[in-house]
Amino acid sequence: QTAGHMLADSQHVALFVYMGGGTAVVLGTFGYFIGRAAEQIHLRAARLNEMNLTVASQKEEFEGKYKELNSRITNFHSISARIQRTMDMKELVTLTGNGLSEVIDFDRVNILQVDHAQNEMRILVSLGEKSINNVSATLPLDSRAGVLYKAVTEKRHFLVDDVSLMPSDFRMKPPCDGLAALRSTSFLVCPVVVNGVTEMVLAVDNKLTGRPLVEDDADTLMLFAAQLSASIVRLRLFSAVDSLTKELERTFSQFLKYRQDYQVLLKTLKRATSSTIKLVNDIANSADVVRDAVNSTQSSST
Repeated sequence: QTAGHMLADSQHVALFVYMGGGTAVVLGTFGYFIGRAAEQIHLRAARLNEMNLTVASQKEEFEGKYKELNSRITNFHSISARIQRTMDMKELVTLTGNGLSEVIDFDRVNILQVDHAQNEMRILVSLGEKSINNVSATLPLDSRAGVLYKAVTEKRHFLVDDVSLMPSDFRMKPPCDGLAALRSTSFLVCPVVVNGVTEMVLAVDNKLTGRPLVEDDADTLMLFAAQLSASIVRLRLFSAVDSLTKELERTFSQFLKYRQDYQVLLKTLKRATSSTIKLVNDIANSADVVRDAVNSTQSSST
């Protein structure tokens, strides 16, 4: 019936074609825009989902870094407190090396002591290298030590990205270049200055992991150097105070020891003084007697 009604005559056919075609165009147009809008919504939803996943990943990464940083700060304060409490120089140097290796996470840490009297540098702590070819634990304090000698003489830190690009005075020469613990292309060197004299040198690098060294690492190393310098001054001050205290105790004990002898000597001196006064009085009386006798003799002679 519907087909017959549509095909009843040419007017019905034209009417149904017009209405069907118009409806198809309208529905197609609206469907296109609706589909496009839906597609854009899906794309935005996918992007938002991707952004949410990225934010969640970054959040986890930041939380991990925050926990790691918090752990490092806690460990730093712990080691800093132990450094400030220690009264032993060897323990002080060991704690500093462990702090740089474990807390700050440098791959290799070397601490050298500068002996100006012997004109040499001696390695006190060497951490991070599993197999070290110890050609010598002592380095000459001259230009053969390269940048280590420059740090001692110029009293400033050096951050070297590639030592092959630096002047020749930065590179170590025989026999210093045979020490595996100090061989590195990129490194950081900082002196420990105590009362204007360089007494130690801190040398660190990331040779094992290849992590580049930045200025923040230099600031951290200088902080450790300053703390080590202050601790050395504090230890020496305590040592001087302890020596002074012992000297005062020894002086006071000697004073107490000789106090009784002093009192005995004082009493003896007082008795001697009294005897002397009595003797002087006797002599004065005798002089009077002699003077009377002389006067009598003069009278008789007259």
